[in-house]
Amino acid sequence: MKTAKAIDKSSRHNAYVTTICPFVVNPMVECYCIIVGSNNIRLEKALYYCGDNFRQCTYYKQQSK
Repeated sequence: MKTAKAIDKSSRHNAYVTTICPFVVNPMVECYCIIVGSNNIRLEKALYYCGDNFRQCTYYKQQSK
């Protein structure tokens, strides 16, 4: 699944996300992609784990067993 351009603030350059976590559409309560009322650390994790790196996410690994 293709997504729009995302901004990687930690390296101050634009990055392109080419895949997204399948749980973004129907997330679990503990997923990083649920960012309502969250802090910057959770937002950074959502940008990292809900994109191309979703296979490294603890929550994805637990649900994919």
